[in-house]
Amino acid sequence: MVEKICRDLEPHQPLIISGLAYGIDIHAHKQALHFGLATIGVMGSGIDIIYPAAHKETARKMINHGGLLTENHFGTKPDAHNFPARNRIIAGTL
Repeated sequence: MVEKICRDLEPHQPLIISGLAYGIDIHAHKQALHFGLATIGVMGSGIDIIYPAAHKETARKMINHGGLLTENHFGTKPDAHNFPARNRIIAGTL
């Protein structure tokens, strides 16, 4: 379904923003890259700690096609209390 959504959105060149997490997040980022759409991963860790580690290759590709964003300092571990703030950024609320 994510592939179809990204394919249908391709002519509109949207910016895909998600959390680089397992499930729908990583599928959205991968499909955005596949269709040449800009995609930003909002992280619940420091910029130097890609979490989950299994998504490092996708994160590297995203740097040239959108980017990675965090409000955390270098070295911040992906602890549970960081994710509500990350979700606030994804949702675009304060």
